[in-house]
Amino acid sequence: MIHVKKIFTAIAFILLPAASFAGDWPSDVKEAIDVKQAAFCNLVESYQGKAEEAKQSQNQIKMMAVSQEQSDDLKALIRDKKFENWVAQVASVDLYPSNEEAGSNDKYHVKLTAYLDCGVMIHSSMEKSAKKIGDKSTPILFKQLAKVSRGEFVLISGEFRNDFQATKFCKGSSSCSKLKGAKSIQTTFATTYDTLVTFK
Repeated sequence: MIHVKKIFTAIAFILLPAASFAGDWPSDVKEAIDVKQAAFCNLVESYQGKAEEAKQSQNQIKMMAVSQEQSDDLKALIRDKKFENWVAQVASVDLYPSNEEAGSNDKYHVKLTAYLDCGVMIHSSMEKSAKKIGDKSTPILFKQLAKVSRGEFVLISGEFRNDFQATKFCKGSSSCSKLKGAKSIQTTFATTYDTLVTFK
């Protein structure tokens, strides 16, 4: 039942806040995007039409199939699930009580949400099994995140979670249409972060 719930969570559609994309990014920021990040974005964008068709069909089996096909292609593209020094734009930094999880000395955990140049949103996984950003467990990363604000560019390294299963999609005419240069379907992935530095 939990597995089925995760699958349907992966194909849920929500509205996301506005953000700017590579078309609005400064040229020196765009030039820092490496081949691996560009290939990841190109692959996700290649599924936009299929995701749109699946949503329009109102058939969750079709939606699940598109999500799985995209996941399989991304696993083939990035076999170790890791990314290094990818350029992202900060959307938000949220603080959560750690709830004294087993083995954790952290008082707080941080959820970083950021956008890649193609509008894909990545965020810290808050699952119990995920490696989290904490005030005691990852003090350097915690302090770096204390310095950033929405809209700033950062270089991030980490790992994708959940075998590249998209956690959420966004479709609609209200918020989605406000996303500059965005497609009608937006995709979100859960990650863990190892390092973060301000781009400039």
